Amino acid sequence: MFWLICSAYAASWLLLIKASFDAGAEVQSGALGWMSLLGRIRPRFPDMPTLGLFRVIRQPIYVAFALTLWTVPVWTPDQLALAVSYTMYCLLAPRLKERRFAARYGERFERYRNTVPYVIPKARPAPGHSDTE
Repeated sequence: MFWLICSAYAASWLLLIKASFDAGAEVQSGALGWMSLLGRIRPRFPDMPTLGLFRVIRQPIYVAFALTLWTVPVWTPDQLALAVSYTMYCLLAPRLKERRFAARYGERFERYRNTVPYVIPKARPAPGHSDTE
C-alpha cells in the first residue's frame, strides 16, 4: 500500500509539472519576468493556455497541486491542516485569475469557459457511442 501511495504522489507531481509546461513554464517559474528585467525588455506573455491538460479542465495546475497535498505518503496533523487550507485556496483563488482572463480575452475566454469544466473533467462517451443514445 505504501508503494501505491508513493506512486500516486509521484504521479501528482508529474501532473503538476505537465500542467506547468502546458501553461508556459517560463511564466510559472517566474523566469519570464526575470529574463525580461535582465534584458530590459517588456515581457511577452504566452497566449491563454487551452492545450494539453487545459483541454480537459481550466485549472490543471491548481488541481495537480491539490493532489500533491492529498497524496503525501506520511500524514501528520499539520499536513492535514495544510491540505485542507491549500485545497480551499486551489478551488477559490483561480476565480480571480479567470476574471482577469475574461477581461483580457473577452468572448474567446467565455467560449472556453463554457466548453471546458473548472476542475472536474467531463465524462466522455465511449468511442462509437453518442450522447443521445
